[in-house]
Amino acid sequence: MPFLFQETYYATPGLQQVLDDRVRSLHQAQATQPSALASDWAKYRGDSMTYLALRLWTGRHYSVDAEHMRFMAEYNRTRATDAFMAPPDIEFFEPVSQWGTPGGAAFLVRTELEVSARYGSEWASWEQEVRADMAKSGGLREWRLYQFLGRESRSFRCEFWERPEAAEAFWRAPARRPQWAALPAAAWRRTPKPAEYDVLLQLGDPTLQ
Repeated sequence: MPFLFQETYYATPGLQQVLDDRVRSLHQAQATQPSALASDWAKYRGDSMTYLALRLWTGRHYSVDAEHMRFMAEYNRTRATDAFMAPPDIEFFEPVSQWGTPGGAAFLVRTELEVSARYGSEWASWEQEVRADMAKSGGLREWRLYQFLGRESRSFRCEFWERPEAAEAFWRAPARRPQWAALPAAAWRRTPKPAEYDVLLQLGDPTLQ
């Protein structure tokens, strides 16, 4: 089963470019490994310090070659001690589903989803309806759904759009209001939490076989 490693970075002001350059080099190095399926690197729009890395591997016990081990040793050795305002947040997920063509996105909407088990099947049907409407709206490159390892009720959705305006037009369309109302409020353990990012780099292919 493919395995997603998600890391949220909090860069020290003034060192954002240093962090950006380093993580780009890390993703490019990882892309040479047979165990690496895909990676995404994005910058949060809510502030100037937060970044998101998504790294999809073939499984939890992936392997890398000796050259990559040497790269990682140097990568860790040269890390600036004051590069982070806070330690990165690391979480693990499994992919549930994927649709669309990887790559070519400029904008990411990542939404935290916590669904009541009682409404799991209703939500799954609702989610597929939303995805189908996104696909018809134009501008959506790719859609993904991941489930948190350790809590079945928690998932997150990734919408990769060609441009921010396409995502905004979709979510602000009049049709979204009745669509949201079609799913009972009790279906959510917590209100969905969307976050917006500028996509900086995409490598590989996260398509599920």
